[in-house]
Amino acid sequence: TGEWLEYTVNVTKTDVYDLDVRVAKDGTGGLFHIEIDGVDITGPISVPNTGGWQVWETVTLNDISLTAGEHVMRIEFDTDYTNLNYVEFKGLVTGEGKSIFDKVYLYPNPTNTGFTIQSENRLNYRILNLIGVEVEQGTVVGTSVIGSGLNKGSYILQLKLEDGSVENHTILKY
Repeated sequence: TGEWLEYTVNVTKTDVYDLDVRVAKDGTGGLFHIEIDGVDITGPISVPNTGGWQVWETVTLNDISLTAGEHVMRIEFDTDYTNLNYVEFKGLVTGEGKSIFDKVYLYPNPTNTGFTIQSENRLNYRILNLIGVEVEQGTVVGTSVIGSGLNKGSYILQLKLEDGSVENHTILKY
C-alpha cells in the first residue's frame, strides 16, 4: 500500500486514449489508481484475482484524456500485493486514423528476458540504444522473441514494414 511507479509519457497529440494495464494477483481486494501530473485520472481500479502471481490479465481503461506534451504518469497501489507486468497506451504511437501497425503486438514491455513480437505482416526491426547505435536487427513473420541478449536499459525499437512504413517504440529491459 502506498508504493508507486512513475513514468515520463510523451503525448504526441491531444486526444482520448485507452490504457492497458497487465496485472496479476493471488487473492481478492486489489486496488490501484493512475495519476497524470499529480491528478488522479482513473479513480480506484480493481485488480482481478487472477489465481497466481504470474497469471496475467489485462485491465483496459478506456477514454483517458491526455493533452500533448511531456507528462508524469504515476501508478499508485492503494492496497497490498498486486503484481504489475506492463502498461501500454493505445493510440499514442500511430496517431490519427488506423494504421497497418494496429496488428503488430509487442509484449511484455518492460521485460527482464525478451520481447515477444507478433505480426501478420513481414516486418524488419532494429533495436537502437539511446544514442542511436544499432544493437540488434532482424526480420519477424508471425511470432518471434527479440532483445533477449540486451543489457538492462532503455532502447528504441524501430519497426519497418515492406511498404516502407516505420513506427518507433520505447522498450525497457530490466
